[in-house]
Amino acid sequence: MKKMIVIILGIEYLLAQPPIIIPANKIDAEVKVEVEFDSILNMFTFNYKIKSLPTSEQYIWAFCIPLSTPSDTLQIKEVTGPIDWWDESGRVFGFGKWVPFSSIDSLYELKPGDSLSGFSIKTYLFPDTGNAYLEGDAPPPTFFEEPPENWEDSLGIKYWSLTPYGPGKVYRTVGFSEKPPLTSTLPGGHYPNEAFKHLRNKLDNCNTINWVGEHEYWELRRILEHAWNHIENGRLEQSKRTLTRFMKTIERLKEQGKITKEAFYVLWYRTKYVRDNLWYKP
Repeated sequence: MKKMIVIILGIEYLLAQPPIIIPANKIDAEVKVEVEFDSILNMFTFNYKIKSLPTSEQYIWAFCIPLSTPSDTLQIKEVTGPIDWWDESGRVFGFGKWVPFSSIDSLYELKPGDSLSGFSIKTYLFPDTGNAYLEGDAPPPTFFEEPPENWEDSLGIKYWSLTPYGPGKVYRTVGFSEKPPLTSTLPGGHYPNEAFKHLRNKLDNCNTINWVGEHEYWELRRILEHAWNHIENGRLEQSKRTLTRFMKTIERLKEQGKITKEAFYVLWYRTKYVRDNLWYKP
């Protein structure tokens, strides 16, 4: 009888304990990217490198690049990863919401203080402001209440919603999305104003996330507005020349360290596409 009482008390104690929840975000990392463009294939290659800083408390086991829309997968042509982090089984065609990389065994997880490169994505999509999602190796959450759905409806939702992608950590990096639009919403379609709205929006985004400082932002913004004004008034060649000046200014600011390399990738390639495809229909 005493044994039964002890067992019952033990079960009641376990049921009374809160679930053990360890988020997978006890990591500090850096995400670096290099972008290359193949002018023959009209394709970009994004090469990522991740570093787990010594202050990380967990090993990193997963690295993902979220996509703007699931349909972006149609424009991704090749994905490769470092050995022991990519299975080469063609899962690129089924990843849906992001491009995933994960270690195939805990032996190959990224330790604090170590770096890992070789994450490569080839796509027709253009560089854009984006995110990288990293996840630390943590034990799965436990719970002692029945039914399990009760936990999923409360703490579970909070756990999985720690970031938009899961219980890990999000870092800013260069992602990819569709090329600039070259359509017009004006009656008669006199010029592709949507392209300039697009470029201004990307410049605003780079400024918001501190890839472009305030002074540099207004320097670039003024040049872009001049290019826009030229095309509005039917001066096609003047607009193209001003966009060329915009690109050269981006190059100069990058060389001077006044804008980030990431901002250069986003702004320069998109501007070049608009300049090379700009039109005016009187």
